[in-house]
Amino acid sequence: MGDGQITTWAMERLSRLSEQPFFLAVGYYRPHIPLWAPQKYFDLFSGQSIVLPDVLADDLQDLSEVGKRWAIDPVTAGSHATVVEHMQWQAAVTAYLACVAFVDAQIGRLLDGLGRSTHANNTLTASIMVCSGFIRPKVAQPPRLDI
Repeated sequence: MGDGQITTWAMERLSRLSEQPFFLAVGYYRPHIPLWAPQKYFDLFSGQSIVLPDVLADDLQDLSEVGKRWAIDPVTAGSHATVVEHMQWQAAVTAYLACVAFVDAQIGRLLDGLGRSTHANNTLTASIMVCSGFIRPKVAQPPRLDI
């Protein structure tokens, strides 16, 4: 998977000796649609009781018309009502959690690689997380784009 590949690539860069300061930015795609992750991350949630987030019936009311179209487009997972109608809300939340666990593991691999490198004691790390709010309580729709 791409997020695993970027972690491996970044760890290889960190393993190189460098006398000069350098900047390395690593970005991850997950958790975004499609909600794919290796099976072992889905297995983490197998048999667990997952509380589904509350959903606002009028969640899209604060979006522009273009934003509303994007929010319910099949490429962005379609409408929440369709997911519920086909009894996939539990599966969608589980898949989202599996993707979060997968990316968390990749960040852990990267930080472990940094810790083993010659750069461990002279490196500043920063984490900027951006979440579009797909499985956030009180949000009925997948990632929002308001144009």
